[in-house]
Amino acid sequence: MNQLNWPQDIPAELRIRLTVLSGLSRLHQVPPQVLACICRYTSNYGKTGLAINPQGFGGYFGQHVGWQYAGGVSFTASQLVDPAMFTQQAITAAATLATYHLPLNQALRMYATGNPM
Repeated sequence: MNQLNWPQDIPAELRIRLTVLSGLSRLHQVPPQVLACICRYTSNYGKTGLAINPQGFGGYFGQHVGWQYAGGVSFTASQLVDPAMFTQQAITAAATLATYHLPLNQALRMYATGNPM
């Protein structure tokens, strides 16, 4: 597999945390760079604060308030906007992608839209 690049603007702390989670095999074989890109796209790494949009999606990885994710994990509104929840949100996003059992491009589409095509 080719080495994936990190987004250039990722905060060093988040890069380190994702690298450590990957090294501990907590990301379900999802490359940490992929999670970094999701985090950039859905929350701009939380740089300006975390929020929940009117549709109920928010946090670092665009997860929905109250939805049940892989492993039975769900988040409250307060958990999605809590920076201390980064690790749990990252692990849950990775587990969710892994449960799709799809090629990465389709898994990302499924994660973002609910439709792999």
